[in-house]
Amino acid sequence: MHDTRAEATRWLDAAREDLAYARHAASGGHHAPACFFAQQAAEKAVKAVHYSRGARAVIGHSVRALIERLQPRVSPLDALLDSARELDLLYVPTRYPNGI
Repeated sequence: MHDTRAEATRWLDAAREDLAYARHAASGGHHAPACFFAQQAAEKAVKAVHYSRGARAVIGHSVRALIERLQPRVSPLDALLDSARELDLLYVPTRYPNGI
């Protein structure tokens, strides 16, 4: 049996770690990695919500799409859809020196 609660906890822990690194990078003036890890933190946090609701696999990198796929909807996350779209725009360009 797949323990979705344990999986949700693993993803949320990873999200927290990425967010901590994003903050550390930003405080050191490393903006591209900070943006990338902020997007990763949001993606993993939303995936944690999916797993906490019993999902067995969660595919995709778009934070906005992951939020939109939640059923039933989560109002506090829906309020972040515009911010999620902004984070999604940073997923690829911040990974490469010629991306920004």
